[in-house]
Amino acid sequence: MKTTWMTRQAARPFALLSACLLLSLRTYAQDGNSGIEEANTLVRGYFDSGTQLMYAVGAILGLIGAVKVLCAVNGVVA
Repeated sequence: MKTTWMTRQAARPFALLSACLLLSLRTYAQDGNSGIEEANTLVRGYFDSGTQLMYAVGAILGLIGAVKVLCAVNGVVA
């Protein structure tokens, strides 16, 4: 299909409008530092909950290990 001069001329405003829209969307993006600071704030917000969860998991694993040791000392097959 052969493109004529008029078809190319009609496509120029559309291409220019598309380029302007894409470049304007770039201005709404965060820079690197503010993105890292926001991620840091979110992670610090979850830190206390994560610490409590790790304590609970450690306590459960400690109890399971203590029962296994007790069974091994008493000669009970578990």
